[in-house]
Amino acid sequence: MEAVPRMPMIWLDLKEAGEFGFHQAVKKFVLKNYGENPENYNEELKKLEQLRQNAVNVPRDFEGCSILRKYFGQLHYLQSRIPMGAEHEAAVPITWTEIFSGKAVCHEDIKYEQACILYNLGALHSMLGAMDKRVSEEGMKVSCTHFQCAAGAFTYLRDHFPHSYSVDMSHQILNLNINLMLGQAQECLLEKSMLDNRKSFLVARISAQSLDFLLEVVDYYKEACRALENSETASLLGKIQKDWKKLVQMKIYYFAAVAHLHMGKQAEEQQKYGERVVYFQSALDKLNEAIKLAKGQPETVQEALRFTMDVIGGKFNSAKKDNDFIYHEAVPALDTLQSVKGVALLLGEGSFPHNPHRPAAPVTGPDIFCQGCWFRRSATSRPLHWYRQAGGVGVGLAGSSSPRLSLGVSVLSGVFTDVEASLREIKDLLDADEAQEQKLQEAVGKLPAQQGSPPPKSSSALADRWAKRVVQGMAEVPL
Repeated sequence: MEAVPRMPMIWLDLKEAGEFGFHQAVKKFVLKNYGENPENYNEELKKLEQLRQNAVNVPRDFEGCSILRKYFGQLHYLQSRIPMGAEHEAAVPITWTEIFSGKAVCHEDIKYEQACILYNLGALHSMLGAMDKRVSEEGMKVSCTHFQCAAGAFTYLRDHFPHSYSVDMSHQILNLNINLMLGQAQECLLEKSMLDNRKSFLVARISAQSLDFLLEVVDYYKEACRALENSETASLLGKIQKDWKKLVQMKIYYFAAVAHLHMGKQAEEQQKYGERVVYFQSALDKLNEAIKLAKGQPETVQEALRFTMDVIGGKFNSAKKDNDFIYHEAVPALDTLQSVKGVALLLGEGSFPHNPHRPAAPVTGPDIFCQGCWFRRSATSRPLHWYRQAGGVGVGLAGSSSPRLSLGVSVLSGVFTDVEASLREIKDLLDADEAQEQKLQEAVGKLPAQQGSPPPKSSSALADRWAKRVVQGMAEVPL
């Protein structure tokens, strides 16, 4: 089966971008809240606009994925300085085209821009995953990675952004995309496992998991169709839904046939010749169903089905003949045998390359506004509503132009959220050490202090002193 022609994969279209006129809003906010000349930021705003143009006209290659990630991170930096979220002071209209209807959808929320970029990142990964022919081990790995990254982007979009922006980013559609991408990643893994000639039982489990994923995909398509059956969205999926559903249903039967083929091979290894016959018979039945559903599919699909029919048909005829004339074992009913259990070897949530709330410098590049004026005025002089609008992030455009200050603030903002957790962890370790020390003293008695040695301090006191020194050290970072 390692030589079977590859099945086609489904990929998603990119959303098309409209206007995002952030220049005047940023300048107005800088002038009003910092009292600075907004023209000083013309160069930075021009760089951000150029980056956006690159992102909305992204090339269909891996470099395109890097551009989208970089722009996504820069939007986070911008929002941390200028409150551009829904109903915020600097919010401006942002327009993107909804995929299914082709209508322009506008929201005054910078998170809408981030959500559309994140959707396009998942869609671009799906394109790149479907583009490879997967004839080599490296090609299978690359496609598997792209599909898994696509699932990761859609998962983050589903879990961290509103679903009301547009229908193509609704909860149902994103669930559909996630399961479809994970199912296709699992297919790549299945292809590689057969290429590696792994044990038949493991191959059968992987194939069954692809079956589980694709069954879920069909369910989500049905839910999406039910949700979109109204006068405004009746034509959203249209022919695409029918084409995808036919391909997915065909794959369900096809991979079920492959799973039962390998379960039959496992039964053969275990010398269970009656079970071997029933598994091969079931594989043949399911493959015939796949062939019926494959009408109108590309020639590559027909080649794969013919190849698989030669393999399964030959296995079944040989097994039945051997059992009829040599082994004479009873052929059990299929439903009396142990069903194949799927194994989840892929996850979508861990596939997103970085935490978008703390963009990684190698991914996003240097902050475009990092050379601007930072903290010229005391942070306490800024109005409280600014912090609320900016999401509580105390990073502004105004301040010193010192590169060391910029570096220091970047470092501190990156580690600040982890300090409290680290302190708790260290305190827990010290408390545990103190408890063990107390038990030891109760068992062997308190050791006399050595002459000239300082009196012992409690672990909690040490932890408190350590915490104060850390905070003090953070405040005294040389800038």
